Amino acid sequence: MRKLWRLSALSIAVLAVAAVVLLATVNRVRFDRLTGYYAPTFATDGRAVLFLERNVTGVSWGLGYEFFTGPAHNYVIADDLRLRRLSLDTGAISDIQTLPRLPTSGRHLRAYRTRLYHYLSADLRFVHPSQPDIRLRLSIPRVPQAEQFHYLREWRRTTFKSTETWQEGGAVIFPTSHQRVHGALELLTIPGAEALPCGIHLFDHAGGTGRYLLGEETCHNIHPQGYSREVLLQRSRYASVKKADELEKARQLIMEGFLGQGLNEADAAIATIAEMQRQGFYPKPTTLTAREVQEDELAARFGEDLKIFRISRTEFEVGLFQDIARSIAKPGVGIEKSMGRYVIHRDYGTSELLNRHLESKPGRFVVETGRRFYEITIDWRS
Repeated sequence: MRKLWRLSALSIAVLAVAAVVLLATVNRVRFDRLTGYYAPTFATDGRAVLFLERNVTGVSWGLGYEFFTGPAHNYVIADDLRLRRLSLDTGAISDIQTLPRLPTSGRHLRAYRTRLYHYLSADLRFVHPSQPDIRLRLSIPRVPQAEQFHYLREWRRTTFKSTETWQEGGAVIFPTSHQRVHGALELLTIPGAEALPCGIHLFDHAGGTGRYLLGEETCHNIHPQGYSREVLLQRSRYASVKKADELEKARQLIMEGFLGQGLNEADAAIATIAEMQRQGFYPKPTTLTAREVQEDELAARFGEDLKIFRISRTEFEVGLFQDIARSIAKPGVGIEKSMGRYVIHRDYGTSELLNRHLESKPGRFVVETGRRFYEITIDWRS
């Protein structure tokens, strides 16, 4: 009996282990401990990198194959976030601040695999010499509507107020790409498991070389074939940042020139925009230029392409075709086209006819108003 009891106990244990293995295989039961790196940003002196480190602990189960099965389950034991500093001189990492736990902590959630712990949008921006502004946004998919949360800490308060804890509702993430570039260096994050960036890569655009600052081993495990330079640079914003810097330098130089001529700031700003467009820094707007012509000239100038649109003075007075009215008032001067399609008025049909004609982007057309004819030349937006 004792041998039989031992055999039965052993059989039960084997069956229990087999059941657990089978359940884990079918349901993909998994214990997760993940680290993600967000919003790497150069310190103001360029000698350190500040970043947000996210540490998630949880248990996940279920298939969770998008388009084939329902979402998987997961229970988030802890979801922590720290603001940290990495010295580029020594490689030492220090903590700056522990932020409030993410709203996912202590919750049972459902999501598809590859993003079980949901997307966190994060950005840092320096307006204070030593402490960055922080904006975080988290979306948890739910039915019928996703849950939105945000956390803000700003030294220079503008539209949003700083918060001490996570708040319900969305928030705008400010553009900080230029603070991820310092000289020829750019900070890039590498996609990792469950939508958490696995590492931070420092790329030198001058030499075409790069190195991991954090997460190299984890990233290599996730990307065993490596993360190619071409794929890495698809995530780069270096070119757009440098172009924006060049535009801003040109704008400031032109603005200073107009201010030096005695223009006030408002007039100088308007003149700067026009000059930036003329020099090709900004796209040129579509312009209309009017020139009065005699009726007997029309057939010779236009031939079969003659299109005459009769606009009464009342149409101008009620606010229709304001750009055409301005071009007629200043013949020979290019006037910016003020709108895409002209407003359709219930009492007049000219707007609809002219809209149809302009869809083919003609080079010119003729307007008749007050028994006078004007050739309107269109210089379309480049």
